[in-house]
Amino acid sequence: SENQTVLDVGSGTGRLLRLLENQNPQFIGFGVDISEGMVEEARKNFPQFKFQKANAELLPFEDGKFDKIICSASFHHFPHPEDFLREANRVLKPGGELVIAEIHFPKFILPMLNWYILKFNSEGDVRVYAPNEIVTLLRKNGFLVKTPSYFLQVQLHCGFRE
Repeated sequence: SENQTVLDVGSGTGRLLRLLENQNPQFIGFGVDISEGMVEEARKNFPQFKFQKANAELLPFEDGKFDKIICSASFHHFPHPEDFLREANRVLKPGGELVIAEIHFPKFILPMLNWYILKFNSEGDVRVYAPNEIVTLLRKNGFLVKTPSYFLQVQLHCGFRE
C-alpha cells in the first residue's frame, strides 16, 4: 500500500527491496546489515532506499516505525534470536507484520546440519531452525502467528504485532 515503511533485516546487497519495489513502487524501504561492505554496495546499487550498518539485535529505529519487517535467510545467523524478535516487535507499528523466510530442511537432517555448522562453518551461521521452533519463538515474543507456508524449499513465517 501507499508509503508503507518496510525494513529488510540482513539486507545484503539490497536486492530484496528492489524486487519488492517492482510489486509496489510506493513503499519506503530501509535495510540494515552487519557488514559495512554489503551496506556500501546496497547504497551504490539502490540509492532510492536507506541502508545502514546495524546489528539486528539492536535496531537503530524509534518505536512503531515500520509497517513490515522482512528477514530473509538471515534469522539463522542471529546469536540471540529473541533479542531480534523483541526489537522487531518494538519497531513495528501495532498490527505490523514480521516475515521470516528461511530455507526449509527435512526434520531428520537438522541435528546433522547443526552439528556440521558448529564444527565447520566460519560464516557465522548459528543454527538451523525447525518450523515449529520459529513459531514458538514468535509467539513467546509477542507475535500473533499465521500458519507457516512453504514455497519450494522456503518456509515463510508471518507474525503480527498485537
